[in-house]
Amino acid sequence: MKIKYIEGDLFSPLLNDKEPGAIVIPHVCNNQGAWGAGFVVPLGRNFPIEKQKYLQWADIDEINLSDPIFGLGSTQFVNVNDKIFVANMVAQTLGGNRPLYYNYLSKCMDEVACFTLKRTESRENEARIICPAFGAGLAGGNWPFIEQLIQDCWIKRNIQVTVYYLENTKPEGLINECSI
Repeated sequence: MKIKYIEGDLFSPLLNDKEPGAIVIPHVCNNQGAWGAGFVVPLGRNFPIEKQKYLQWADIDEINLSDPIFGLGSTQFVNVNDKIFVANMVAQTLGGNRPLYYNYLSKCMDEVACFTLKRTESRENEARIICPAFGAGLAGGNWPFIEQLIQDCWIKRNIQVTVYYLENTKPEGLINECSI
C-alpha cells in the first residue's frame, strides 16, 4: 500500500464522497489555540463546528472532560457528521525556525491510527485517512520525514491514506508519488 497524492482542494471531493466507510482528516494545530492561517481557514469555512470545537478545546475556561488536555502531543477528534471526523493534532508552536515537533506529531499520528482502526472495527467498511500535506508548510517540517511517519504510523497498519496538496504547493522532496 502506498500514499496516494492528489493535487487540488480536498474539500470538494470530500463533500461529494460516496465511498462507504468513515473518513478521518488529520491536520497539525498549534499549542496556542490560534486559528487563522493555512489549512484551518478552509477547514473552518467548510466545517464551522470543527473551528468552534477546537477553539473551545484550547480555551482553558471551557474544559470538556471528553477531550484530552489541550497541549503539545494531544489530539482532539471532532465528529463533523456521521461519516467525517477531524483530528486536531497539536504538534507545533508558533514562530521559530521549525515550529513542528516530530515527537509530538508521531504521538498524535499513533492516536489517529488507533482512532481510524476503531472506526473500521465498528463498521463494516474500512475507515480511511484523507489529509492535507500537513506539517511541512507553515509548521516548517521536512516532508520526506513526515512521509516516513505516515508510512510507519498509518500505511504499515493498512490504513488507506490520501494526501492533498494545492496547485504549486507540491511537498518538497516528495518520495512516493502515486498520484491520480
